[in-house]
Amino acid sequence: MAHIYTGGLRQLTDGSWIAPRIDLARKLAESALASLKWMDNLGLKAQYGSTSLYGGSTGLSTVLGAMWPRTHSFMSGADRIPQLEKKALEFGVKIYTETEGTKLLANNSGKVVGAKAVQADGTQITINTTKGVVLASGGYCANPVMVKEYDKYWGENLSTRTLSTNVGTNTGDGIIMAEKLGASLFGMEVAQMMPSSAPTKGTMTDGIWWDAAEQIWIDGKGNRFVDEYAERDVLAKASLKLDNGIFYIIYAGRGAVNKPEVMLKGTPYDARIKAMVEGGHIWWGNTLAELAAATAKPAAGVAPAYTEAELRATIEEYNKFVDDQKDTDFGKGVIAGAIDLAAVDADPNLSLAISPRKSSLHHTMGGVLIDTETQVLDTKGNPIPGLWAAGEVTGGIHAGNRLGGNAIADIFTFGRIAGLNAAK
Repeated sequence: MAHIYTGGLRQLTDGSWIAPRIDLARKLAESALASLKWMDNLGLKAQYGSTSLYGGSTGLSTVLGAMWPRTHSFMSGADRIPQLEKKALEFGVKIYTETEGTKLLANNSGKVVGAKAVQADGTQITINTTKGVVLASGGYCANPVMVKEYDKYWGENLSTRTLSTNVGTNTGDGIIMAEKLGASLFGMEVAQMMPSSAPTKGTMTDGIWWDAAEQIWIDGKGNRFVDEYAERDVLAKASLKLDNGIFYIIYAGRGAVNKPEVMLKGTPYDARIKAMVEGGHIWWGNTLAELAAATAKPAAGVAPAYTEAELRATIEEYNKFVDDQKDTDFGKGVIAGAIDLAAVDADPNLSLAISPRKSSLHHTMGGVLIDTETQVLDTKGNPIPGLWAAGEVTGGIHAGNRLGGNAIADIFTFGRIAGLNAAK
């Protein structure tokens, strides 16, 4: 709870401060484990595990910007959504696809009783409900014009053309519909940027990295420039100061210190990496010299042309910080992933890769204000009857910055609460 609160406490450009609602932060922290177990019961195959500060975890890691190893592993989104659909259909849920919600409907007493929508072929739909509506329509990072309109955090680092990691439908429709019914909005001034995005697409693809404790971030001259374990906005602001906002990740591997056989310290040149290299997204080499030479050829439109000496000096210094468990340059709180360069250079089965990255819009912390029971509140602080909300459409939980990994915890925790309350 303290991490959620301090991680989201931020000063805005007008001098004011924004902070998570402590009751919502507490609710998320206290309910997250039950949510994980519930997800497991739904067939989402959560992988529980322990971790050490030196890596070597099983099922638990530090996703970028999480501030601590708090992220459990479970089935991918590509498998998760079909599994959730399967469970919903078992309960007789009617699912509309390619259908855009356009308006929330309320009766004369102000209770939400349904919604209007339009399908891709133009068919108009009115859905009448007996108990109300759960709003779970996501955020608005695919609408950079809307992000810029409300922004009081990024200033000139944000434009109406900033790229996004999001699917194109995340345009804030649900927030706009709820506001028309009198919903109170909270935290619209801040959107989160994902630092480790693809420079030309804005997506979280075409790169290789894993646990934040084991990443080495370098600038165009091969020097580290930030604590890679910091929050996402801290990482984004540091990277945006570089030439064209582009930096590079040397991924040091998944696992314990000084074990070069683990990935990426020991990932063979498999089909996934081959596709990224041939697609011009990353650089790869069996030796450090090969890797340095590869960076002279453009990937994602950039070519830093590192020398072997530049990369070796940075990696060896990082290795010393790992061995000493003290980063005297940037104070990295949890540091792991030393690279055994001698082993990499000697063993043809070992390889190294560098991924160019750039910040893009990722998550909007603002949205309709909810209480701990996920009821949407009006501008006077009163619940709007028949209207609940969960996920990125809501505001109040993360405020100025969401911790990495807390989006999944958020949507399943408050989504479950919303569903239970709406069903009563």
